[in-house]
Amino acid sequence: MTKRAPRAKFLLIDRSGSRNKYDNKALQENPSLDIKRLRCSIEHVDLSKVETLKDVMSLCAVCKHFCGSATDAGIRCLANGIAGGLSLNGFVLVPCCHHKSRYSEYCGREFLAEWNLDSEGDFAALRLVAAWAVCGITLRKGEDVDLCAQVVDPETARTGTDSEVSIIEKGDAICQKERAERLESWDPQWKEELGRRAKMVLETGRARYLTKIGFTTKVIKYVPETVSPENLLILGIKEPACP
Repeated sequence: MTKRAPRAKFLLIDRSGSRNKYDNKALQENPSLDIKRLRCSIEHVDLSKVETLKDVMSLCAVCKHFCGSATDAGIRCLANGIAGGLSLNGFVLVPCCHHKSRYSEYCGREFLAEWNLDSEGDFAALRLVAAWAVCGITLRKGEDVDLCAQVVDPETARTGTDSEVSIIEKGDAICQKERAERLESWDPQWKEELGRRAKMVLETGRARYLTKIGFTTKVIKYVPETVSPENLLILGIKEPACP
């Protein structure tokens, strides 16, 4: 990106620490680059108050590998920045790890409600199905089936005391063994296809939310599943102002 737009300003936001390896390399190649890095969780960032972005008339956000609900936090960060006067012309959001999304933070609840998916349980089921697209699951008789991976308390995961977030909530009926046994006869390829469709539904809900804050959006499959099963992005372009 620095080579494509060498005169642009770059603000990098990371949750964890960084050695600035690529920042330093880019600056060695072009010392005139304007690069700043913030170390902060995206949900705590108010873009309208970041000095680097003040008085900038054209902004583009690129968000890569926003894991689970971090995508929703990033979307709210952009929406709050726009409400604070930020001039955002477009964005590319590349989410991943849909099984780590949380219903309470998901931006597309209104879209799901249009299809009668309006509860924690419905979202847990959708999230579970989405995981089929990436886990390479193959069910075989005679084996113990764990469709739920690791189930942890959502409150514990939210505070960061555990590195994993549950695929479904504790005690949810979907996690019961008898439910898993019913799925043994399902073709693995069909389950992966259902998983891809569930991921598309989740991203369509987010895209619909973004249209309501003034963007034309599109969910795009940017690489085939053989390259990466995490292959969806949301492209947004600011709608032109009415004359």
